Amino acid sequence: MVDILDTLQRLETKFDNISLASPGPSTFNRSSYLSSGTSSAQPTPPSSEPSNFRTLQPESTTPQETKSYRERGYPLVTVPHKVLVWPRVYAELIGTGPQAMPDLQAVAEGGTAWLIKQDMSKRVPGLPFNVGLSSSAHNFTSSHPTYSRVSFPSLTRERIRELSDVYFRTINVLYPILDGGLFMVDTVEPTLANGFGYGDATSALLLLVLALGELAMDGIAGVPLAPGSGIRGGTLAKPPGLEFFNEARARIGSITYQCDLVNVQVLLLQATYFEANACHVEYWRCTMAASMTCQVLAQSPEVQEQWHTPQGDFIKRAYWTCVINEDLYHHDLDLPRTTIQEFEDVVPFPHFVKMHDPTESIESAALGRIPQYHFLAKAALKRVITRIHDAIHTHSNHSESIDDYRSPPIHVIKEMGRQLESWRAWLPTPLQWADDDIVSVAASSPISGPSPGGSESYSEHKVGPSVLSAELRTRFYYARFILYRPFIFKALHFAQLMSEQDAQYCALAIRTACLWPVTLTPTRYSKRLVPHLFTWTQNFIGILLIFWMSQRNDCLREICDQRLDRQVIDETVGLMLHWINDIKQVDGIADWSWQILEPLFQNGY
Repeated sequence: MVDILDTLQRLETKFDNISLASPGPSTFNRSSYLSSGTSSAQPTPPSSEPSNFRTLQPESTTPQETKSYRERGYPLVTVPHKVLVWPRVYAELIGTGPQAMPDLQAVAEGGTAWLIKQDMSKRVPGLPFNVGLSSSAHNFTSSHPTYSRVSFPSLTRERIRELSDVYFRTINVLYPILDGGLFMVDTVEPTLANGFGYGDATSALLLLVLALGELAMDGIAGVPLAPGSGIRGGTLAKPPGLEFFNEARARIGSITYQCDLVNVQVLLLQATYFEANACHVEYWRCTMAASMTCQVLAQSPEVQEQWHTPQGDFIKRAYWTCVINEDLYHHDLDLPRTTIQEFEDVVPFPHFVKMHDPTESIESAALGRIPQYHFLAKAALKRVITRIHDAIHTHSNHSESIDDYRSPPIHVIKEMGRQLESWRAWLPTPLQWADDDIVSVAASSPISGPSPGGSESYSEHKVGPSVLSAELRTRFYYARFILYRPFIFKALHFAQLMSEQDAQYCALAIRTACLWPVTLTPTRYSKRLVPHLFTWTQNFIGILLIFWMSQRNDCLREICDQRLDRQVIDETVGLMLHWINDIKQVDGIADWSWQILEPLFQNGY
């Protein structure tokens, strides 16, 4: 697998040498295209907006407001939310009724920051602290008199084993930052012997594993928050595992100053619990703290000399988890990043060095190496996605802007498309799939066996491998969609410049946006386990608006009708609307967007 990643890195080096200057676009007569699908004339791009640009502006917008809005070029709007302020989309939305105008103008003026405020307002006051475990004083006889320690009578060895087992079969499959065997030896047994200590990082680590184990168990087999909901277990005010999480939070404050691997793991697990409950800003804050500590570790000469050791390998796992998390919330929510990406050439990909005999590990035979392949593949794909954002969606690129419009850089897009396909082609055989087999999960996956801890109710769903596969595949389609999305913008705003190749790429972008695996069963009914919930929610908003416009814009309608399967588009609309309607119970941005989307689709589209 590491050899495969080295090959992808060489492809990235090749991309570095490609000029980002776009050659003149090949364009054609739109009426000819609509009637025959062939291209004819090749005019040069316009030096100003098209003559009918006035029709794209809402009548109530003053010239000064329009100028400010256009000159700024939407610098505060992320790639997913940018669709909201595409002039054609913006004008159509304003035309649906005056009630939409204030919020849309707020998005245009405040960008993603305004949307994040909507999310934060829904999360006030956040996860409650008034839930915990009953404790008793602990009489320890160990050599750890530093910490005040307690025991939890209701937390038996069997219960710890059960929840830890669930964690390692689900959450740790998605975020492989811990080792099951090492966890039992170095965390569980000492804590059972000595009690749960305040100021003790291992106690906080164990409590977070238990919180995530219960969240995963109930998140798969628990009672839905509402009929048909994919958010299962607990209630809005009291999600699964909150007692353990609060006990961990009570101990985390005294260890956050520590600069070691356990501290990073604690922060990442805390972030995972927050995101599973749609607490996006809290997730960001925890990941930022973990990244800052990781940077210190990555720069240490002593650590760099130990990359090949088990300890060094765990630091590499934590580092790449931080990098992946940071890039996603930056690209999709415009939240600030640390400088952790600067060390990507210093920190190698992990090799998943075994610290114990595999037969002694909780996840041992059940997990195999497939989750490790997934993690490494996701880390490599992250690099390609970052390059797509940098090459296609930077503020200096005008392929999705009316101001100084430039056609998408075809040669760059072709090269990035080749890199994406190369990434998929080099995947290990168990991870590979074809576009016409998008939703399958390998029946022979070693993760789908019975649980040694006896958690039959959750293992029957086989959600672990489903979520793992769905996330990786959806991430690929996300990358391909944002790569070709500028051609949708061109079709909406500059139909007279569309070439046959442009139309093909536009159709490819829309086809790529269909039937993303995270929207399908069983993943759609296990949303607490889906990594990075915010990413999918933000992108579904823009994709749904594109589907809606495909019935209102002549050029886009013709492309969809002639080149795509409308039944697949309709099915995708239903799946994504179900996602938004479901996740709005806990997500403020989804709640706001539903107020925009529901009227558009309530009578079909």
